[in-house]
Amino acid sequence: MKNILEDLFEGNLQGRPESYTVDPEYKAIAGNLSRTEEALRSALPESDRALVTAYYDAQLDLSCLYERRAFVTGVRLGVRLLRAMEEDPFAIA
Repeated sequence: MKNILEDLFEGNLQGRPESYTVDPEYKAIAGNLSRTEEALRSALPESDRALVTAYYDAQLDLSCLYERRAFVTGVRLGVRLLRAMEEDPFAIA
């Protein structure tokens, strides 16, 4: 069973998931990634293209793991800040 912070991160605890595809910065970076990947695939022989896919998938898995852990760490820090404010409301000003 996953913990509640991972469920929150993965969107399992919200009413509707948000989409980043409307963000211009996201669109620019995603477009650059797509063009670069296509150029790399085109430059390689067919026999090596599966290796690019395997690398891309492994990088995606690593990025997702990093993001999930960073999210959990951030929420935990936020809770610690709230607890500190509860103990001494003037400690964080």
